[in-house]
Amino acid sequence: MSAPEASDQDHDPNAGGWSERNYRILKISVIVMGVLIVLGLIVVFATIVNRMVASDAPDEAAPVAVALPADVATILGPDGDVVSTALDGSRLAIVFKRPEGHAVLVVDLRSGQVLNVISGEAAR
Repeated sequence: MSAPEASDQDHDPNAGGWSERNYRILKISVIVMGVLIVLGLIVVFATIVNRMVASDAPDEAAPVAVALPADVATILGPDGDVVSTALDGSRLAIVFKRPEGHAVLVVDLRSGQVLNVISGEAAR
């Protein structure tokens, strides 16, 4: 018995139906897709750098310490206890308890001015 002979089709690059035109189209497609991947990565990195640079812009910050006017101590009174505080932008709301009931004091932190005092007694 002799070994089967290798056919010419096993070594022919065009045997699988691939012509020179098909190889050329494949090469062009691979090059175009590679260029698109590189361009996409450039866009992604440019966007990341742009957002990092934009986030470095200084925000307008409220002052760290503000001297409150003397009338705040008068409003709170000697027996007033601060229950809680809430900060909203440049305004501070102080909830405090007095013998008459709870009250809210709203202060503008930029100017130190008392904007409003909301006093409430229990509804009867």
